[in-house]
Amino acid sequence: MKRLLVIMVLVVATSSVAGAHDTWINTKSIDRDHATFEISSGMNFPKLGSAPSADAVAASGWRLGDKAGRFKEFKQGTASLEVDTRVDGRGTALVWVAFKPREIDLTDDEVNEYFDEIGAPERMRRTWDDQGDDRKWHETYTKYAKTFVAVGEAGEDPSCIPALGTAIELVPLRDPTTTRVGDSIVLRVLKKGYEMEGQPVVAECCGSGKRTIVYANRSGHATFEIDQAGAWLFSSVDIVLQSDGTWASDHTTMSFTVGK
Repeated sequence: MKRLLVIMVLVVATSSVAGAHDTWINTKSIDRDHATFEISSGMNFPKLGSAPSADAVAASGWRLGDKAGRFKEFKQGTASLEVDTRVDGRGTALVWVAFKPREIDLTDDEVNEYFDEIGAPERMRRTWDDQGDDRKWHETYTKYAKTFVAVGEAGEDPSCIPALGTAIELVPLRDPTTTRVGDSIVLRVLKKGYEMEGQPVVAECCGSGKRTIVYANRSGHATFEIDQAGAWLFSSVDIVLQSDGTWASDHTTMSFTVGK
């Protein structure tokens, strides 16, 4: 899978396609009235990998309490796409980005590695196998990313929880920035606002390389045990076979930092 991910990340850098691997938002810095965020794609979250192009962003913004805004300007770097904003208020801020659809072609072996990486359920693997020996994988995918960050010492802030309404989304049941080692976090897995039973969700922390896959229960909930402090990333990919034989997918990530 490493080889495939390297190919995909390199493709991000050249702006021809974005990889099937994760794109996330890091909090670079935050103080009483200003914050800087980094958007990056790669294999070793939270270590920066390759920067998406600003031209690939469809929309982005923030929400803090009853206030919200959109980002209009980005600083294009090699490893990340940076965005700055003023911080107005206290609580838990939700920062998000949605990308324009992109396309990619994969070989049969790369598809199987892709499936393993995202924890594709058996029904998806059977659908691919049923395409026959001359099958081809052409995928149009759209990526979404969001992060939660505490602003000041406001404590738990339920206003950060409501869904943004993206095509696929991971929504915590409580403010994730208050999570500590030994806690559990429960995520609702939503597709256009509806719970997704059986949808795989992948968790990883602190660049450890350990990836935990949980499949959402009948209520569309996925529960993870938080066993270490640091930056956590949760991701999920929904792939659908189209009537023309191509594939369409939506990728989402959610990140936050767990204190000790």
